[in-house]
Amino acid sequence: MREEAVLKILEKELQKRKRMIVHRQTTPDRVQVKRSDSESSLDSELHSSLYESKDDKEPMFPDASPNY
Repeated sequence: MREEAVLKILEKELQKRKRMIVHRQTTPDRVQVKRSDSESSLDSELHSSLYESKDDKEPMFPDASPNY
């Protein structure tokens, strides 16, 4: 009786894993998301601020000593 219960559980798990494998094979790795113009401009603004030259930025703590 106990073996039958274990077998049922294992069969269900096997079926679930088979479905997962099929799903992975049928879905693309990356999905392209269409962005609105405002999102694109926000992205470009973010990237430009990230890649700004460090000389352009003011020091975060101007009075702190560089050697701690």
